[in-house]
Amino acid sequence: MKNLIQPLAWYLLLTSVLALASAFSLSLVSGTIYAQALMPAYQPGSSAPLPAMHGGQC
Repeated sequence: MKNLIQPLAWYLLLTSVLALASAFSLSLVSGTIYAQALMPAYQPGSSAPLPAMHGGQC
């Protein structure tokens, strides 16, 4: 019975770690993509004002 349960437990553990790592990396990347979508034409040295976030509400 141990020969059946132990590989399944390792598989579950490794897939859980992979899922957590994937979620973490996706959260980092999606935040960057969201920020780029908000300010596609903004250049750091330009005099153009930054777009208002959340519909103009601060």
